[in-house]
Amino acid sequence: MGNGDGKLLYRHSGAALLRATAVAIHDRPDRWPDVNDIDDCRSWLRDVWLEPRLAAAIRHASSGLAKRVDAICSGETFSGKQIRRATLSIVRYILRLTGRQMPFGLFSGVAAVAINARSSARWGADHRAFIRADAQWLDGVVGRLERVPGLLDQLDVVFTNLAAQRGDDLDVPQGTARLLVRRTRPVRAIQELCQSPIHFDALLNKLSERFPGVCEAKIRGLVTDLVMQRFLITSLRPPMTVADPLAYVIRQLNDVDLEPGSDESMILRHLGVIAADIARHNDPDVLDEERTDIRTTVGVQMQQLSPAGRTPLAADLRLDCKVQIPEHVAVEMSFASTALIRLTRQPTGSAVWRDYYIAFCDRYGINALVPLSDVVNPETGLGLPATYPGSTALSNPSGLSERDERLLALAWGAMADKSPEIVLTDQVIRSLAVGDPSVERPIPPHVELAAQIRSTSTDALDRGDYTLVVHPGRSAGTFTSRLAYLASEAGLQDVYRGVPTGVDGALPVQLSYPPTFTHAENISRVPAHLPHVLSLGEHRSDDDSTVPLNDLAVTATLDNLYLVSISRRRVIEPQTFHALAIEKQSPPLARALAHLSQSLGAAWHRFDWGPAARQLPYLPRVRYRRSILSPATWRLEADTLSSSIDDATWEASLEHWRVRWACPATVELQDADRSLPLDLTEPAHTAIVRSQLAKHGFVILTETAETGDFGWVGGHAHDIAMPLETTRPPARPPAAAASGTVTMHDDGQFAASSDARWLYLKLHTHPEQMDNLIATEIPQLLDEVDQPDYWFARYRSPRETDHLRLRLRVQDGEQSARLLAATSRWTERLRDESKIGRLVIDTYYPENGRYGGGSAMIAAEAVFVADSKLVAAQLRYLPTVVIDPSVLTAVNVLGTLDGFFGSLAAACAWLTSGRASLDAVADRRITELVIKLTRAGLPSSVPGWNTELASAWQERNNALASYRELLSDTARINDVLESLLHMHHNRAMGIDRDGEAICRRLARQSAIAWNAHATEGAR
Repeated sequence: MGNGDGKLLYRHSGAALLRATAVAIHDRPDRWPDVNDIDDCRSWLRDVWLEPRLAAAIRHASSGLAKRVDAICSGETFSGKQIRRATLSIVRYILRLTGRQMPFGLFSGVAAVAINARSSARWGADHRAFIRADAQWLDGVVGRLERVPGLLDQLDVVFTNLAAQRGDDLDVPQGTARLLVRRTRPVRAIQELCQSPIHFDALLNKLSERFPGVCEAKIRGLVTDLVMQRFLITSLRPPMTVADPLAYVIRQLNDVDLEPGSDESMILRHLGVIAADIARHNDPDVLDEERTDIRTTVGVQMQQLSPAGRTPLAADLRLDCKVQIPEHVAVEMSFASTALIRLTRQPTGSAVWRDYYIAFCDRYGINALVPLSDVVNPETGLGLPATYPGSTALSNPSGLSERDERLLALAWGAMADKSPEIVLTDQVIRSLAVGDPSVERPIPPHVELAAQIRSTSTDALDRGDYTLVVHPGRSAGTFTSRLAYLASEAGLQDVYRGVPTGVDGALPVQLSYPPTFTHAENISRVPAHLPHVLSLGEHRSDDDSTVPLNDLAVTATLDNLYLVSISRRRVIEPQTFHALAIEKQSPPLARALAHLSQSLGAAWHRFDWGPAARQLPYLPRVRYRRSILSPATWRLEADTLSSSIDDATWEASLEHWRVRWACPATVELQDADRSLPLDLTEPAHTAIVRSQLAKHGFVILTETAETGDFGWVGGHAHDIAMPLETTRPPARPPAAAASGTVTMHDDGQFAASSDARWLYLKLHTHPEQMDNLIATEIPQLLDEVDQPDYWFARYRSPRETDHLRLRLRVQDGEQSARLLAATSRWTERLRDESKIGRLVIDTYYPENGRYGGGSAMIAAEAVFVADSKLVAAQLRYLPTVVIDPSVLTAVNVLGTLDGFFGSLAAACAWLTSGRASLDAVADRRITELVIKLTRAGLPSSVPGWNTELASAWQERNNALASYRELLSDTARINDVLESLLHMHHNRAMGIDRDGEAICRRLARQSAIAWNAHATEGAR
């Protein structure tokens, strides 16, 4: 990860948000019910239902439960099971009301946080709810309106850009499934006409003109079906950057002519009344009592229009508090963020994306600009990465790493010492780093961190007596953006507008799309914080602020993938400013775009013990400085406890387990990203544990705050959410962004096709057989077919076994047929002699992005041919007994550069201008030999050199010189040379990164010595 010396990799932005419960922990009920005593349950419900804050919060969250409790309290008859279930639900809600800070309805809310020299916290009771139309409810209303023919005729429609061609079908994601429609001529025409918004009525007219023999009713039916299936998106569907979707729908309806007295006219009138009532509710001058009445009245009105959704109204809560934290707490959060990124299990991204990167480079090469639509097409491109819906790529489960083993050893050490925690230092973190900690790898340019502050008072907080419990968020805005409008004084919007990018000059664009499940719009609808939007599956007008999906391409460098705007010639970095679980609730393409820019950088995630620890019954707390990176955790399996249905026996079994594993009485029950504080000595709470065990077979319990830990903030469960920005400068943009060649999926050359220049063979065999194939067997094949040009490369990837890739030059179809016949006989013999396992004839894709298109690519292929011939000759005439292969390869590094630049002086200057690999250490004797050969004159000073080798060397020099004349871009020249040198090592010595680094170091040392000798001779 680099910077393993304690240097901060992130700094706080100066903006922060408090997320806290509206009710303090000490305001919980004095007692809990006996859930096995129905009379006590009814009595307890009556008592707690008198608490107005609780009743109001539950009425909003679950009107059905509230009605049930009302009826129970009024004495209506219910079964004991029904009363017990209602009681446990209210117990859960109370624990949530007082113990879970994540904003939810009237339970928890937000407030701005100031960062200053000292802390302070003032709490009032006038928390303000702000309501809006629930996403599912509004979706139901819009769906109802779209089914009105007279209204639909007046709406604009656009074809979703998420539709992908799959053979003869069009495919669009629909929830967790996919919808397919046959790509008939009319459907193709509709897709063509609806690339930009078009009036529904105008679309029908255009289709009637194109298909004069088809009746209007049939055309209307087809288009209407496409609207219902969301292939066509109407102008009634608000984009996800519209902050007030109800007002948007009303504006759209006001722009059309509605027939007076019609159903849609009545709906518009009701929507206007509802919007006015919502605005009145959100007016700061309206009293709390009136707001409560409005919520009830409006809710009833809304349900008459649409029954969709659990509740027709969504609510956000602005807390009546003023909170300030000292600067040193924000700095401590920066240290915690640095520790988390340095402790990542994935410093080079996930294995899924690394495999995808390898597949991309294999298919398209580096520096190619490949249209995104081509890349993600599963038939003609790569499709999406493994684990994505529809992907056929296989994913390998993450195995146990040395990091994981060291962590488990630390955990065992803590248990042996009877210590409840592992204390990490910078030195320990450095030892846990995956890979070389001195290597600086890409990290996310911005992240977000939430920290629960445990301190007994503001005075204690000011003097540094506190502990942070931290939880990472994906990026700036993950925890804060949706509710930032309630805390405008925090300055969070300025942070979002100025988010840094990972690449210098990259364009940050806001990724906007409807989630997989409609109800998730309630948490993923955020305003447009950035000037540019990348819109997926939305109805949005085309303008300069929208980045078209068909303008995007993917490119790869030697170490990363990038998204590029073809028209702008600029790297694009999509940003998401919401907490939506991208892996589960986003269209697959949106998920890929959200991840691609950071796919090969360090993954930012919660502290991860590794796969082997997930089944362990106990893991100790992990602390760094003042921050708890991972709380003490217990995994309780259902079969660990008594199977008796008797409550007393089961409770005794739970207590025995708790004592054995030193589990405290007060814990938090974890369920995905939700938590619930529990007291394991309280039967009403353990009943919840028992219910979860019956449902899942296990529960995860973590340590929680103690009484008084929230004293500094009035006893409210809370966290402080804060965006952080990297302290590193942005990376250099890839050369392809500015000057790369666009590579299309049809650039590939099929074997035996009329326009194919090369026949592409893959000879699968063990690497030890490859030298013999190159030096002996391939020349025998060439003798049979009139010595065509050829070139080869050794290859290894996670998707294929080791093989030699051989390209044979073809002039026409007749020669291609002869080559195929000769190849068949040749490979059958090689298989019979156990020299290869199988033959694959594949499509050849020229690496135009890596080496240049057109004439440049043809010239590059001539270099490949010449280099292949030279390597084959060297393997025949210069075996390892004559000269060490690393010496010969180092000499060829200098020779390649000499041929490219036209002089050894220029070659040595280029070699010494770059940074040397510190890890590559060469034998001193070999280094001296390379220096000696270079000074004596290349290549004639090489032992065993002959006329055939000299001729091949000169042929390569000529090819390099011709290729050099076609290249002008200095940045491109450097990349090309790196590729040429890498591929020469591949041909000569195989796939060996360490060996390649040693050869480069040998050549560099020789260049330094040559420069020194030349300078001395000039004096």
